[in-house]
Amino acid sequence: MIKGDDGLTRYYTGSFTEANPAAQHKVQMLLKGFDGAFLVAFREGKRVSMKEAGAKLTGPEDLRTLPVSISKDKVRYRVQVGTFVGNVPTDVMEQLIGLGEVQPITDADGVRYFYGSFADRASADEAKVAVQTKGFPDAFVVGTVNGHIIPAAEADGLMKE
Repeated sequence: MIKGDDGLTRYYTGSFTEANPAAQHKVQMLLKGFDGAFLVAFREGKRVSMKEAGAKLTGPEDLRTLPVSISKDKVRYRVQVGTFVGNVPTDVMEQLIGLGEVQPITDADGVRYFYGSFADRASADEAKVAVQTKGFPDAFVVGTVNGHIIPAAEADGLMKE
């Protein structure tokens, strides 16, 4: 347990020197009901990005290499609420929690927060407007295919095929 400069208390579990065992531990924590569990790296007692810690992260799949026909039920829309590097300010974290259904996704550049999961673009656009009115004016819609984030326009194209 560590109390951050932003006033939030964070709980950590496990200590690993390699990313793969840490990722396996994260999955176990998620299965135990710790929703929102994610990996963090530390160097000399300070939190650093996974990239700085030497983790080789893979990005989303290149959809140009996927089969031409993708089942439409694999395509979803989400609202990207924001991206943060380092600690999220307490007031912003309270707003994120207030939205409900927010999922953090950590990558080499920081943590992106996503709201909801929608089967159609219109529902995602409605949710985006609601999120924007709740204090996140830069929120925008993205698409996903099997959990991999893609631009909303690409998701639209897949839904039309």
